[in-house]
Amino acid sequence: MSCPLCRTRKERRACPALHQTICAVCCGTKRLAEIQCPDDCGYLTSAREHPAAVVKRQQDQDVAI
Repeated sequence: MSCPLCRTRKERRACPALHQTICAVCCGTKRLAEIQCPDDCGYLTSAREHPAAVVKRQQDQDVAI
């Protein structure tokens, strides 16, 4: 089945806010913007613990200089 939000990618993540399964891209991009995630959402908790890829890349570049 395809993601009910974008209708293009395969649904993979159980979203406790929507009570549906959505794709990882929609989960990551719409989290807290369009989707009101509960504080106990595992994907939200994980995102808060780990920096975004662009932040991590910049940190790595700063260390290399």
